[in-house]
Amino acid sequence: MVLVALVAAAAFGVHWHGGGGLPSLGAAAAADPGPEAEPIGPPPLVPGHDYYVHLKLVEFRPQGPGGEAWDWGDSGPDPVYRIAWQGNTVHTSSTRGDTLIGSWDLFAADVKEVMIDQQGRVDVETLVDAPLIQYQPGTTFRLTVADDEPLGMGETVALDTELVMDHFHLGDNAVRFRREEQPSIARLILTFTDRQAPLPDLLQVLSNR
Repeated sequence: MVLVALVAAAAFGVHWHGGGGLPSLGAAAAADPGPEAEPIGPPPLVPGHDYYVHLKLVEFRPQGPGGEAWDWGDSGPDPVYRIAWQGNTVHTSSTRGDTLIGSWDLFAADVKEVMIDQQGRVDVETLVDAPLIQYQPGTTFRLTVADDEPLGMGETVALDTELVMDHFHLGDNAVRFRREEQPSIARLILTFTDRQAPLPDLLQVLSNR
């Protein structure tokens, strides 16, 4: 599998208009320009930190493996995914029905409602619908995406691949596939969220859809 594009969904940088180089800052700046501004990219994953790994979205191609229809008639696939780490399945998603684009929320409940109902502390861990994986250089995890067949007829695997965490960054990571290399899946979005983030920041990140 070749990752064709690994794109930040939200990246920050230095922007300006005009010709090449940094914008002119006037005569005083010309005499003492100071340090050059460096574009700021998405934060990398930090070794030793634990990350919630979440498949936010996956887009199936119109036909399944071998060019066959996904389901009977013209019904779309029923997306489901699993994440395995160190040889163990650590997460299995719920199944989405008859759709070429399956998406899942990171929160398993409405945060505001939970906070009001409990009238006190909230165990964020119980709200997050994603597994925790510790990152070290070279850490890998397995992602399997399938069409969950109805009536207990099994599933049709659309993607089954080992992913290296070194290739990803904090936040949303969009991955697109060439048809000739991945005939069943067009794209997906994987999100990495640091468990050590302050609670207000964590709630803000987890509530983004």
